[in-house]
Amino acid sequence: VLTDLPYGISKAEWDKDFPRWFVLEAFKCSQSVCIMPGLWALPECIDAMGGRYKWIIAGFSRNGMVHGAIGYSNWIPAVCGGVIKNGGQDAFSFTIDGEKQFKHPSQKPLPFMKFLVDRLSDAGGQTILDPFMGSGTTLVAAKQLGRKAVGIEIEEKYCEIAVKRLQKVGFGFNFPKIPDKGFDLIKSKQRRNKNVRTKQNITITYEI
Repeated sequence: VLTDLPYGISKAEWDKDFPRWFVLEAFKCSQSVCIMPGLWALPECIDAMGGRYKWIIAGFSRNGMVHGAIGYSNWIPAVCGGVIKNGGQDAFSFTIDGEKQFKHPSQKPLPFMKFLVDRLSDAGGQTILDPFMGSGTTLVAAKQLGRKAVGIEIEEKYCEIAVKRLQKVGFGFNFPKIPDKGFDLIKSKQRRNKNVRTKQNITITYEI
C-alpha cells in the first residue's frame, strides 16, 4: 500500500480530518504500508501504526516549499510500516522542473513517487495499491517502472485526470461518459471486470 492521505488541514473540502482509521485498514490489505500524511499529521500517523512503524523516507524538494509551523518546509515524509525491504536510501532529493500540474490540491511529484515505488516494491509479482489515488501519480510511476498497480478514488473529476494521464503513458482507456441514471446496472454488469465505474462510495477503480 502506497498512498497520500488527507492531512486534516482543510486544503480542500475533503481534507477535514486525517483518516487515522485507514492506517490499520491498510495492514489488512498488505504487510507493507507506506503513507504520506503530510507534516501536520505525521505524529498521528506514526502513532496509528503503533508497533508496525518502521521508518520515514524523506523526499527533499530542492526548489519547492510550503509553509510550516516554524517557517518554510521543503520535504515530504513517507511513513513506512510493516515488512519493508532492507537496502537503499531513506532520502531522495529531486527538483520540480517542468512537471505538469493538474487540478488537484495535493499532487505529488512524479520523481519522488517513482523513487518510492522502486524502493518499496519488486519488479516481479508485487502490486501497488493506492486507495487515495487523486490525479494518478502513483499509477503513472508504477507504469513507468513496469509495476502492477491498483488505484481507487472517490472523486470522479480526479479519476478523469488520472485516466488522461495514463492514456499518455500507454493505456487505452475508452470509457464513455455515463449518465447518473443506470449506474447500478453498469455496476452489476462490470463488477467482475478489472475496470469498474460506479457512483457508490468508490467512483472508479482501475487495475493497470
